[in-house]
Amino acid sequence: MGQKLYELLDQLMGGPIQGQRTRRKFHDDPESVSSGLEAEARQALYSMDRPTIGGAVGTELQQEDPQAYAKYFQPWYAWFNQWPFPATEFPANELPAECTGATGEQPLYPDPRPKVYSIAPANKSVSAKTVVVDVVGQGFVSGKTRVQLVNAAGQALTVTNQSFSGTFRCGHVKATVILPAAAGAYNVQVIVYAGTSTVTGQPVTINVPSAVQFTADP
Repeated sequence: MGQKLYELLDQLMGGPIQGQRTRRKFHDDPESVSSGLEAEARQALYSMDRPTIGGAVGTELQQEDPQAYAKYFQPWYAWFNQWPFPATEFPANELPAECTGATGEQPLYPDPRPKVYSIAPANKSVSAKTVVVDVVGQGFVSGKTRVQLVNAAGQALTVTNQSFSGTFRCGHVKATVILPAAAGAYNVQVIVYAGTSTVTGQPVTINVPSAVQFTADP
């Protein structure tokens, strides 16, 4: 039996020693504290959406112990929704500049929702053949995050040599893009792999919300 989501949440929402240390570990590298979770539980946690996380805990507890669910879940869920993230942890002024201001729209905990902030460069002439891009956003996870550039017709550019740096609140994915023969606009898509479902045997992923585009110029 793997780690339970409610157990990890109790640690993340704990006091100034274990709680703060666990929150720092999650901030720096989410996989360092969540690797024991089932894929669906990790997917819910990485969404940073309290109703989604609460629903996953409810499902988990119902399957494990229906009587415990009936007795404990609703009080726990009320506590979970009202829990105040310590205001002194991870203040906005600690964020790198690329994750604040106009593009960094969610600088504060407790609920740093995943989002793609930017790509640099945002355009390049097709005559260059290749370009190294830096995609920045929140909710990226080291070793589990990949970038795709896909046009309106669903055609994807080849993206190689992807590497991650940063934290959950301000992550970078650098990659080499093979430019197309013709000019065009491509949507920047970021996918976080949460693991393989023990129920379906299929990969469980998170599509990070993005309104960012890359343009291949003439």
